[in-house]
Amino acid sequence: MSHFEQRLERDVRRIRDEVARLGEVLDGAVEASVRALAVRDRRLAYETILRDQGVNRRVKAIDKMCHSFVVRHMPSAGHLRFVSSVLRINIALERVGDYAVTICREAARLSRRPWGAIRRDMDLLVVEARASLGQSLKAFVSENADLARGTHETASVLGRSFDQVFSDLIEEGDRGNRPIADLFALLVVINRLSRICDQAKNICEETIFVATGEEKRGKKFRILFVDSTDSRWSQLARAMGRKAFEGRAVFASAGWSPASHLDSEFAAFMSEHGYDPGDSRPNRMEPTLSFLGDFDILIDLEGDLRERIEEVPYHCIVLSWRLEGVASLEEGYRRLTMSLSDLMGTLSGEAVA
Repeated sequence: MSHFEQRLERDVRRIRDEVARLGEVLDGAVEASVRALAVRDRRLAYETILRDQGVNRRVKAIDKMCHSFVVRHMPSAGHLRFVSSVLRINIALERVGDYAVTICREAARLSRRPWGAIRRDMDLLVVEARASLGQSLKAFVSENADLARGTHETASVLGRSFDQVFSDLIEEGDRGNRPIADLFALLVVINRLSRICDQAKNICEETIFVATGEEKRGKKFRILFVDSTDSRWSQLARAMGRKAFEGRAVFASAGWSPASHLDSEFAAFMSEHGYDPGDSRPNRMEPTLSFLGDFDILIDLEGDLRERIEEVPYHCIVLSWRLEGVASLEEGYRRLTMSLSDLMGTLSGEAVA
């Protein structure tokens, strides 16, 4: 190895080590912020806030190291991917520090310690958030793309558990035995813990980019069409989505009182328009957080979905494409075509033909 190559690898190692050390500092900050919240330790909360100045200095130092690296080595290919990813990871880590500060500020405002189910929920979320962040940084330091992919998937699943915590907060608010300011403070804390998982996913994506050159893929949205029997419009919409936008979204359908089989008129119509009705099996719609939490977008085709669901998961979007009363199957088909094209264009940020 030449002297130039040795110096280049030494500088890469220094940057990677600094990122790892910053991650350790931030893990401690997150742990301290939640401990301050759990026991209402205002002194610890304020000390943690002040220590964030050190986090900011470390972030700036890494940023400076990256720019110096570019000037000194004029990197290309893998090394250029590395330094550009570190700059983005640096931003993610700075935000984690900001989340810890926010949790501390809310801890200082609480009138009482977190209680009961809320306390148990938060203890679990903290463990999950810290584990996701730690594993993502471990993957980056070792340039382990497989570990990054596994951690990204785990963090994505953990993100859905925040819906249950939000539901517990709503129930506590309905009881009316806690100050509303405390409930808002805990909602902010839950949001910041969720965002730590999001930043862990960002770090995993950058790790995969460094290790393989594979760029971040667009989000694949999970879309559910709902009607009364899941034997008519919902099945047609699902088939249309799968055929036109395969690979860009995941489409499913369900009905409140699912029929035993696909409506014969719709089966014939689908066949005439090039859709295979063979795999169309009506599914039951379950108005529960565990069922709905698997989807990003719920599309109501009859207009009563919102009234039938006691609670929509926090991350879900509900759209209404009411098709009752359309003049014909062709008219409904045209409306579905336009609505699907508009939705997918919005999600992708591109015009869809």
